Amino acid sequence: MKRDSTITFNYFSFIVLFFIVCNLTSNSSQAFEIKNKTYNKKQALTNEDISTKLTLADKHRISDPTLFKELLFELREQANITTEQQYYLDLLYSYHLTFIGKYKIAESKLNNIIYSNANNLIKFRANYALIYISMPKRDWLGGLKYLTKNISLLPTIDNNEHYQNGLVTTIIFYNKIRQYKLALSYINKLKNQPLTKINSCLLKQLSLETKFNLNKLISDDGLIDDAIETCEQVKFDIATNIIIILKAKLYLNDKTPDKALSTLLPFIVNTNNTHYPMLIAEMNNVIAKAYWQINDIDNAQVYATKALTINKGMTNILQGVETYFLLYQIAKKQQDLSLALRYFEQYSEIEKRHLEGEKAKHLAFQLAEHNSFAQESQIKLLNEQNNALAAEQALAKTQAANRKLVILLLGVVILAFTFIGIRFSRSHKRVKELAEYDPLTGIY
Repeated sequence: MKRDSTITFNYFSFIVLFFIVCNLTSNSSQAFEIKNKTYNKKQALTNEDISTKLTLADKHRISDPTLFKELLFELREQANITTEQQYYLDLLYSYHLTFIGKYKIAESKLNNIIYSNANNLIKFRANYALIYISMPKRDWLGGLKYLTKNISLLPTIDNNEHYQNGLVTTIIFYNKIRQYKLALSYINKLKNQPLTKINSCLLKQLSLETKFNLNKLISDDGLIDDAIETCEQVKFDIATNIIIILKAKLYLNDKTPDKALSTLLPFIVNTNNTHYPMLIAEMNNVIAKAYWQINDIDNAQVYATKALTINKGMTNILQGVETYFLLYQIAKKQQDLSLALRYFEQYSEIEKRHLEGEKAKHLAFQLAEHNSFAQESQIKLLNEQNNALAAEQALAKTQAANRKLVILLLGVVILAFTFIGIRFSRSHKRVKELAEYDPLTGIY
């Protein structure tokens, strides 16, 4: 039984979007939550100070996550914050909630922003954060709804950074639901933007991923090493490791596991330092596959077990499918049939969940297309009705004008005949008078 490796890479987009929406990194697992920390009571901030600190918090989401968290906590304690500042703070805090997995609370706050009087940019940022939340929730139809709104809002956004982030979000979501050609169309739009160094790295990573999923990428493609170099220059370790793993997968597809191992093994420490469980699990998963291909069963088992331990909650279902299938193959090879059976049962169960998830994505996209077609049909029908009504109104106006013209013409004709009749009567009378006149006597 052979797994299709071209569909195993979607979760990478999920991680990149995770980074874009939250833009939080840390050197320890404590970066994933804000502790209930006691701060010294500080003097109330002025509105100008609050605005400055909001901007500072937004700016340091990447460079100083500790400062970001402290600023959030401090700002949430301010009583004299304006309504617009509160919207901004709620947006930033929603990023944090999203990052620690409190999707329901984050979603509620973000929807409140969207249906508020917040400015257009804040609403746009809230909307593309909701696209991210729809993915771990597997709410594909909801995600498509937010995506449609995101696309419609893009032309109204004059902030270059967030316009690009909106495009990236769109690309990632389309990759996630396996609409790769649509993803490519937005990749081409992103290419035309004046990209920041981070977004240049993201563009290259997303382009490679999409080509990989379309089976249009080969292991010796020079764009891969170019993308790795770009991402290393901006110290975007997550994207760098994503591309490294992609390259190793291509080597496995080529049946050159030694190259895959030489690509991955030097990056294990770097991958672990990202503190992204699913990225670390995938690294171990691919290393295990490489050892399996060279028939190193012991190492294959070690790394597959590590991958399973990290992904024990099956956060990434497809990754779980591959890990259980590999462990089943290993146990079978070791003649441990009871363990092999147990792994195969787990594999079958997770595979079923995965297929149901893929079906849900497809149905959601089809339903969204149907709804879009229905809306277009409704709009077309309304336009036709409006055109018909406009034609009726124009016809009525024309008929009214024609009636007025006929009445006017009749009036003119009547006046003409009256005038002619008067002239005729006068002429007739004059002729009669002349006929009865005797010029000799001068008597009529």
